[in-house]
Amino acid sequence: MTRYHTIPDHMRAGAQRYVERGIRPGDFLSAVLSNDLMGAFQKADVINFNAMEYWARWLHDEAPAGCYGSPEKFKAWIKARGLNGLREAEIDLERKSFADETAKDEDREIRDQIAVEDELG
Repeated sequence: MTRYHTIPDHMRAGAQRYVERGIRPGDFLSAVLSNDLMGAFQKADVINFNAMEYWARWLHDEAPAGCYGSPEKFKAWIKARGLNGLREAEIDLERKSFADETAKDEDREIRDQIAVEDELG
């Protein structure tokens, strides 16, 4: 579970929406997550400017590795709809896999039954 206690108070909700639901944050946090150091400093308010060390620690210690580090990862996280979207995709994949296995089992049973009927003639 991602914790947000180390980042500035006024940024926690936006960071949480991004991590959990893939909702695009404001310009400063977008720059941080995209690994754009110059852009982050340019877009930072005074509080975030002075908290850059805490942002780096939060990324390293708390944020999911797939949600930051490059513009590509940032965009992919939004497209995936964050942790919630990834969890839904994983559940859908498990359901599909279960359905595929069930269908294979049914196919095997039918083939076995046909083989038995063929043997009996």
